[in-house]
Amino acid sequence: MRAGAHSEELDQALVAIEASIDSDPREAEERIAGLSALLRHGLREGTTAHLDPDFLFNALNAIAALLDDDASGARAMTARLRAFLRRAVTRDGRQVTLEEELDLLQAYVDIERVRFGLRLHFEISCDLMARRALVPPFLLLPLVQNAVGRLPRGGGRVSVSATVAGATLRVAVGTAERVYCIFLQAGTTPRHAIRDQGNPFEE
Repeated sequence: MRAGAHSEELDQALVAIEASIDSDPREAEERIAGLSALLRHGLREGTTAHLDPDFLFNALNAIAALLDDDASGARAMTARLRAFLRRAVTRDGRQVTLEEELDLLQAYVDIERVRFGLRLHFEISCDLMARRALVPPFLLLPLVQNAVGRLPRGGGRVSVSATVAGATLRVAVGTAERVYCIFLQAGTTPRHAIRDQGNPFEE
């Protein structure tokens, strides 16, 4: 299935779930199960290959858990997931601005906050020149997914920072324990580095 067609099918499924939340919660639950199957197919086809499958299924399970006691929360969660998938699945491999990548990260974190609540602190600190820089799509999402996945049950902080020095864009994703860094220059392969807090980077 083409990525565009698959993206449209995902969006339509989420619209149907959102529409049935108030009118028939059981129908919404059945539609959520159907969407889970569709996402598994998408993962096999590669149209959602950059996404953590645990995150996707956790998001759908969270919607299902809200159906009986918090219909408005279920609707909000569905809308967030729809906005996130629309951004994520429709990318075609072209470079994007760092600003676009940050928008995707924020949509991802908004969904994870349903699970963590106020225990998940997400911070972005990027200067204007860095936000305008072109980067490969999904450059940071795997790093942020990994950082959030490693947080303790009590939550924690994840930060993203970016600066431009000369011809080099430096982007860092950090937690209380570790910092992942990517260095990019036009026409070259990104360099990755990692360090524990308080220690030098290791490439």
